[in-house]
This record gives sequence, structure tokens and C-alpha cells, in this order.
Amino acid sequence: MSLFCLLWIPIFYFFRRSISEERNSKSGWALFLGSLSVVIMFFFDDLVQPAGFGLSRWLHGFFDIVSFPVLIPFLICILLAALKIFPFDVDFTGFTLLWLVPLAIYRAGDWSYMPYPILLVVVPLLWTFQIAGIGFFLDCIFKKPKWFIIVPCCIGIIALPLIATTAWWDFFASRYFNGLVLLSVCSLPMLISLVFSGINSNKAIVPPEFL
Repeated sequence: MSLFCLLWIPIFYFFRRSISEERNSKSGWALFLGSLSVVIMFFFDDLVQPAGFGLSRWLHGFFDIVSFPVLIPFLICILLAALKIFPFDVDFTGFTLLWLVPLAIYRAGDWSYMPYPILLVVVPLLWTFQIAGIGFFLDCIFKKPKWFIIVPCCIGIIALPLIATTAWWDFFASRYFNGLVLLSVCSLPMLISLVFSGINSNKAIVPPEFL
């Protein structure tokens, strides 16, 4: 399970690159900033100290385990694009996946002493579902900034981390059916994004006279 936590993010990154259009993910920046965030994390305690199975446990999951570590690189990437350090056609998904590679390495070692599938398998999956889903929503917003696209995409960006954290919370509380349902819901934007990436990739390699 530690091996899954260690390798899943890079494997998914290269799989996605193999079926999607070539875009700059600013890999150097992503790996450097992701490594820096892990070093900072090493010297600080959790942002929320959990107590029991209630709200504090959910907040601990959101800020320290499931969602906040995913949202930070997205926010940094958007900020760098707004400052014109990155172009707005940067690969938000690829940048965030690479940012989380050092975190996945750190967590694989940190969580190995308590080899629970919830931490070493479910959490990396939830990271991936959020990254691919939020990246897909951001691409839709920036490529087609129409209100009927922006509104549902913004709702999706807000809802996805909440659903992912609640899925983790349900697994932690042994509500496995609820956790599996929310895990499936959380995976839908990622699956849609992969389908669109595959379709666009196939169009790119087909000669124009056959389209």
C-alpha cells in the first residue's frame, strides 16, 4: 500500500500526458514548490487537531489530509498566471500533480507505520480525482468564459473538495457504503476529463482530410 501511495500520482501524471494534448505543466516550478511545501510541513503540526469523529475530524481531513494540499498548488498556479509569470494556458492539472509528487513520497513514509488502506490508497485516489476534476473545470472556465459554463464549473470546484473530504470521513468512520458512493461521485469529473482528453488527442493525430 505504501508503494501505491508512492507511485500512483506519477503514474497517473504520465498516463494523462500520453492521452492529452501537449501543454506546459511548469514541471520545474511544480517539483520545487511541492518539495518546499513538504519541508515547511515537516516543521509544523497539523492545522486542525482532531477529536473523535465529529466536525473536528472532518476539518482535519479537509485541511491536513485530503483537500487543502490539493487546493494550495491550484491557487499558487492561478496566482502565478495572474502575475504573468505563467501563461494562462498552463496545464493546471499537470502542475498540481507534479506538486503532489513530493507530498506523496513524504506521506508514503509517514503513513507506513500504520498501513491503513484509507490513508495509503483512498487518499491518493481522492487527490487525483480532485486534481483532474478541478483542472478540468478551470480549463472549461478559461477556454470558454460563458456564464452558463462558469457557474456550474465554479459550483463543481467548490463541491469537489467537500465531497472528497466527506468520502474520506465516511471511510474513517467505517461508513463504507457512503464512502464508496461519494468516492464514485468524486471520480466523475476526472473520468469526463480523460474522455475529452482522449477525444481531442485522437483528433490531433487524424489527418485533416479524414475529419
